[in-house]
Amino acid sequence: MSSVKISTIDILLLKAANKANLTLESSSLGKLCEAILRGNPNSVEEPISKRYISEQLMQKIRNLNGEGTIEIRKLDYLDQIAQFLGYASFNSFDRELSKPLSDSLKSCVGLWYYYVRESSGKDVILRSPVEISFHEKSREMNVRLFGRDRRFEGTLAIRAEALFILLNEVNGEKELHLVFKIGLFKNPELLEGVFSGYSSYGKPVAGRVFLLRQDHLSLDEMSIKKWNLSQEELMAEVSEQAIISQLLTFKSSYIIADFI
Repeated sequence: MSSVKISTIDILLLKAANKANLTLESSSLGKLCEAILRGNPNSVEEPISKRYISEQLMQKIRNLNGEGTIEIRKLDYLDQIAQFLGYASFNSFDRELSKPLSDSLKSCVGLWYYYVRESSGKDVILRSPVEISFHEKSREMNVRLFGRDRRFEGTLAIRAEALFILLNEVNGEKELHLVFKIGLFKNPELLEGVFSGYSSYGKPVAGRVFLLRQDHLSLDEMSIKKWNLSQEELMAEVSEQAIISQLLTFKSSYIIADFI
């Protein structure tokens, strides 16, 4: 038997539901178990069940108001959930959770503008608002990107002095993968990195991307913008002009997998 903190199990389930883009409503638990089984890197003799999550975990969490500990006979099922989240085991997840959030990661909380070239090949640069926040209960850094036609949501993590963001389109199928160099910097004003995804033109793409902090604005004050580089007058702030100068040529800003 293992004594496990209820708060740790609560966070484990919430993270799993977030990754599967589901809620912890009873009607979603079956789909959550299916997602855990699909995402488990190891063969599982006895897959986790909806009944186990509902009766052995969630019901006990509710009965004890999310406080204290419960006795778990075997950690196999918790291991399956942790492995779905990318951890070697539940104990690995528990150890990671006990670590304090890094100052570099916490300093990313706030509002940013996101800059990329348009993947069509046209001389167009796009700017979109981004909000990064910390969710106290799940201990996750949440990211929201507001495009003209699409909205993306995901999480941010730091590994090996780099920021990794996986964004999923809300009510859609697109994904964006972002990596930024941060090193040991705290309160960075500008982040430069790369993105990868699948373009609206049906091709895998990767390219340069920038995030510029906007602490002086509220989310309601931020706006989506498109610059046409062929225009004689390029109306942009001084800080934005420096970014735009790095995206002037399509060839240096994009890689497109154009298969025959």
